[in-house]
Amino acid sequence: MMSYEDYLDEVTTLMSEFGDLTDPVAIKYVMRAQQDARVIFKQRYGSRPDILENNLENS
Repeated sequence: MMSYEDYLDEVTTLMSEFGDLTDPVAIKYVMRAQQDARVIFKQRYGSRPDILENNLENS
């Protein structure tokens, strides 16, 4: 199973290879998406720390 970091690296590689992007631009897109996902997750589950703990334990 891929770690989260491995997954992000793979996504970045695919974006640069097939999306006609340079590595720095692909990295920028992936980092921005990761930040956005954190904000959405906190907005949705911020008042329920048990969900965050369960997600971290299962990963």
